[in-house]
Amino acid sequence: MEAFESFGFFGYAMSTLILIAFMVAILGFAGVLFYFLSKAFHSQDAITVDTKQEALDRPI
Repeated sequence: MEAFESFGFFGYAMSTLILIAFMVAILGFAGVLFYFLSKAFHSQDAITVDTKQEALDRPI
C-alpha cells in the first residue's frame, strides 16, 4: 500500500481536503449566482411582454 502513502506533493488526505474545498467553493459560487439571477429574473416577469414605455417605467 505504498501508493496511498504519498500522493504527489501532498498526502492523500490533504489532496482529498483540497478537492472538497474546491467543490464547496464552486457550489457556493453557483448558489450565490443562482440566488441573484433568480431575484433579477422572476419567472412571471420573464414571460410578460412589455411595451417600450412599460419596460422603461418598471422598477429594477
